[in-house]
Amino acid sequence: MGVARSLGKRGIPTWVVDTDKSKSIAQFSRYTKRFIVSQEPVAELLLREGREHNLDGWVVFPVSDQYVESVAASHEALKAIYRLTTPSTY
Repeated sequence: MGVARSLGKRGIPTWVVDTDKSKSIAQFSRYTKRFIVSQEPVAELLLREGREHNLDGWVVFPVSDQYVESVAASHEALKAIYRLTTPSTY
């Protein structure tokens, strides 16, 4: 919620991805422009959404350990579309 609020206050569109709608309060932020609930692997979801919605240059802020691990593991593929705040795994 804090990331969505901070970016939204600066006019930066924010999308939130989660695996469980019932646990995510960020979906209720007035700054969240799109909320996606999916069981799809996060890297696959981000790649598909990035291509379909032309999200070139958008920044990914993973906010859970699971998402950090997924983004790091798929760093090479994701960095072709996004700016990543997570380093790759070596």
